[in-house]
Amino acid sequence: MAEAPPAVSAQTYRRRWQDFLGCAWVDYDAGLVGPCDTRDPEELRNEQDPLTLLYSALDVATIDGAGLRIQPWIQTFVGVPTLAYATQPIVNTSVNVLGLDVPVEFTAREYSFDFGDGSQPLVSSEPGAPYPDMTNFHIYQAPQDFATVTLTTTWSAKVVHPETGDAIFVTGALQTTESAHPLPVRKAKGYLTDTAEELRGR
Repeated sequence: MAEAPPAVSAQTYRRRWQDFLGCAWVDYDAGLVGPCDTRDPEELRNEQDPLTLLYSALDVATIDGAGLRIQPWIQTFVGVPTLAYATQPIVNTSVNVLGLDVPVEFTAREYSFDFGDGSQPLVSSEPGAPYPDMTNFHIYQAPQDFATVTLTTTWSAKVVHPETGDAIFVTGALQTTESAHPLPVRKAKGYLTDTAEELRGR
């Protein structure tokens, strides 16, 4: 697997792709790329540099995000840790380029959790996990009606040509942003009770 060429070279491959096709149609929702050229797709593929095809697949590939989750998820409290974690650190997808399904594997490299209270985002290289894991957490200092936790994830990508085996690895290939449902932040209240005395028979 080859490390991706510098950005200038990557742009060159993309221009080759555009120049070669003359024009192309793209269906981002379905992950499809096709030429305006009416020749057979296999014939067009055979005329293409494999790296050009791989970069064209990467240009079109999209994913939803890393699967943000927070705990607690109904409401949280001032002074109590609120956990945030990603459930999908690796996402596989494919793009159809000139009739060829090209697999693309995205791997999360950096997570930036913004807890929606004006504090600095928590930046981590680890996805975290549900409680009792405490890798990524935040403690709210004041109550607020709602806080929206937002995760921005930076991904690397591996793209493999299914026929030739050529591959590229691109760091910083994609960035996704996703948000959890708004979370009320409450001030915890303590109550004094005589339960302990009652248990002792007093």
